[in-house]
Amino acid sequence: MDAYDYLSNHIVTDIAPSPIHGIGTFALRDLEVGEQLFVTWKGDSRIYTMEKREFDYLPNYVKRVVIKSYENKPEYPVIWFRLFKDCYFNLANPIVYTNTAGKDGNFDSVTKKITKPIKAGEEILGTYNLQNTLL
Repeated sequence: MDAYDYLSNHIVTDIAPSPIHGIGTFALRDLEVGEQLFVTWKGDSRIYTMEKREFDYLPNYVKRVVIKSYENKPEYPVIWFRLFKDCYFNLANPIVYTNTAGKDGNFDSVTKKITKPIKAGEEILGTYNLQNTLL
């Protein structure tokens, strides 16, 4: 998979201040049950570039995340961004920014799959099972 395919198909969340607690993870587009979150980049860790005309075909929500992640401006002829091997876009461990809601969450924190439909802009809330927690 090349960088364009990765950005187009796997960047579906961003972090922002949470009304629940601290920082949270939010859906950039509607997410369906069974979708996998936090797909990691398997390519090289480095700075990538994309020509503006190719960048313009990315979903708008991805373009916003890329623009704010590096010193870019939408009018630049070439867009720069970093991808890190085995990381989710620019986060090494994105699940640490995901608040939890016990069994009422909309995302399985273990399998990293969506368990309830999530609308764009909605906070993603992980699940946990207290019987599996060390006391």
